[in-house]
Amino acid sequence: MNLRLVSALPGEHGRISVVVFNAAGDLLLVGAGRQTTLWGLSAGDGPVARGAVRPGTGPQSVTTAGFHPGQPVVATNGGRMRVASVWEYPGSGPIRSLYVHRWYDRSTAFATGDVSAAFALAFRPGTGMLATGHAGGRLRMWDLGEPASPQKLTETKIKAPTVDALAFSPDGAFLACPDRRGAVFVWQVTERGRLSLAQTLETNNGRARWLRYSTDGRLLAASTVGGVCLWDLHEPRRREPVAHLARDRVRPGVWRSTDFHPSEPLAATGDTRGGVAFWDVSDPYHPSLLAEGAVHRKAVTTLAFGPDGRHLATGCKDGTASLWTL
Repeated sequence: MNLRLVSALPGEHGRISVVVFNAAGDLLLVGAGRQTTLWGLSAGDGPVARGAVRPGTGPQSVTTAGFHPGQPVVATNGGRMRVASVWEYPGSGPIRSLYVHRWYDRSTAFATGDVSAAFALAFRPGTGMLATGHAGGRLRMWDLGEPASPQKLTETKIKAPTVDALAFSPDGAFLACPDRRGAVFVWQVTERGRLSLAQTLETNNGRARWLRYSTDGRLLAASTVGGVCLWDLHEPRRREPVAHLARDRVRPGVWRSTDFHPSEPLAATGDTRGGVAFWDVSDPYHPSLLAEGAVHRKAVTTLAFGPDGRHLATGCKDGTASLWTL
């Protein structure tokens, strides 16, 4: 498997923390330390910057972002106070802010007691429902049918000091989130955002920093300090991973650099040396390394497949992002 560089996306805004495609594959959101940039990918002359935003304040970067499934809207978190923000990107014109969580206003936040900054977020597939993870183990569900005025639906308290990773199953029926000791909770989600615990998984490898479902919903992957854990969710009684994606002396899946191909039994992981590896997960109990290669000079901090399966976006600790074809 060969990667061909389409474009190196210019940026001098700090470590790349997240890359995410929209469902059509014609937009790519790149979150970095001091700026988040929206790139248009449909132009024949390569990616074109549609606009940029600076969510929150301070040096800390956007760590998660997502596209609204039905509207030209993105949600991000980030900044020193981990602000949750909603932005609109019209067909023409600049990106504009629609909503900023009131934690941005410190006086209001402390007056209302709502001082729980957002550390993670994810849209429920096919809906305008947004999940956000907060300090204090708070997991909140929002209705973003009107993106400028989100309505909180539910709040669930879990046994974790911070909810800093979230992933919905492809059908939106389940939501996964980790705690700090190495467990991953899988919640069943109702139409109104109520959660009931369906399954508890164990990494046996430290805290999960990033979670990803395979497109068919069978596999769940978690990036940990020791590699990538894989669970086969067709085995609901098994708490331990069925396999680990790991190589000698190289840590794959660091930060947020794990994703599944949208149509093939294939997983991609980034590593601390600037490499990307591709894994055959058709037999999740015995995954095999298919190919690997260097794509950056420093650690790959995030990656994502495009919805067509022919593109891969990568981000690096040194602040560079790249778009590749497979």
